[in-house]
Amino acid sequence: MAALLLSATATARAAPSTLAYEGTLENAAGEPVECSNATNCPEGLLSFTFRLYRDDVDATPLWTETHDAVPVVHGVFRVELGA
Repeated sequence: MAALLLSATATARAAPSTLAYEGTLENAAGEPVECSNATNCPEGLLSFTFRLYRDDVDATPLWTETHDAVPVVHGVFRVELGA
């Protein structure tokens, strides 16, 4: 029984493998970007590249992930990082 409880506790404490990220995107005038479909964004949905750096001096990212065709609705976008 104790081994079963320890196993369940270890599993419950495991770090998630993905991270939900939500951000906002504005144009140069400070207006929310609307790119949710081909009518609003005729050049295609947006592509986002996320990078994680060791510090603000190191130019080599530790991790990089790109998400293509991300819809932006009223300036808000959502991606699942680590997927």
